[in-house]
Amino acid sequence: MHDEARRHQDDERYRRFFLKVADRLEGQGFDDPPSSTLPHRLEFRTTYPWVHYQAAFLPRLTEARQLMFSGEDGEPFFWGPEARVAVVIRNHDAARNHRLFDFILEDKSNIESKLGELIWERECNGESRISVRLPNRTIDDSPMALKEVEDWFVQTLKDFAGVFWRQLPTKPAWSFFRNWSHKRWTYKPECPVQAWITLDEWWEPGQDRVGVGIVIQTFYKGQYEGTETEQEAHALAIRGEALASLTQQRVFVESELGPLHWGLPYTDQSYRICVFLSDRTCFDEDAVIAETRRWIDNAIEKFKRVFEQVAETIE
Repeated sequence: MHDEARRHQDDERYRRFFLKVADRLEGQGFDDPPSSTLPHRLEFRTTYPWVHYQAAFLPRLTEARQLMFSGEDGEPFFWGPEARVAVVIRNHDAARNHRLFDFILEDKSNIESKLGELIWERECNGESRISVRLPNRTIDDSPMALKEVEDWFVQTLKDFAGVFWRQLPTKPAWSFFRNWSHKRWTYKPECPVQAWITLDEWWEPGQDRVGVGIVIQTFYKGQYEGTETEQEAHALAIRGEALASLTQQRVFVESELGPLHWGLPYTDQSYRICVFLSDRTCFDEDAVIAETRRWIDNAIEKFKRVFEQVAETIE
């Protein structure tokens, strides 16, 4: 019982500590960190969906793996914890994790010239991480020591962001590591359930192809009277109407853009109309990637021009 109470107490202290870190980074490219199930760490999204910045208190895992199990109960012996900032590459496809890790590793000397010596690790579960450590720090340190750790987390995360995603990348491949919207229209704005039509560019990691397309997604807005099932049915109906309105102009759209994929499920709440360029990845040769980048930019401009005209006809 005492150990359980202590664990809850420590968890709350971790949360308060990392809330301070997050507050200090707000508005500096670190907004909206994803909620973590583990209170001893904080993660921020990057512009690339597989990759996170992570600040954490962790055991010294590399050394721990090398130690023999201690004690009769077979529990592993971990050396003291450390504060750690890392770039974490995490995806269900371990092979792709390693390919991205290797891609970044090619610039190791350039990265470390700006950040100092780093730890480059491939985890047994397929994750990869690039990190720096501040040893022998715990949540039980004095307030003055914890303030120093807080300052270290904030500055180190800023340094990582400045190098990995702003200053360092010179290869055309890095242009794949972002998605953005170029035009957004609202379908039936008077409805409590709205369909948003957004132009997106994306790279599909599991299929080795890049694409440009229109994503139709429905969001609830305001109070809708009805059961959850009725709300979902209403949302599906709105999405269907939006898709039908666009499909009616398919001949015109494809005369301008060429053959498209229509109504492909994108998530449970959306559809997409898109064009793909197959057999292209962010790991291609630079010349191939530059060519793909030009194709994406050209397709985006075409989609913007065509669907600006189409959007005007949607009732």
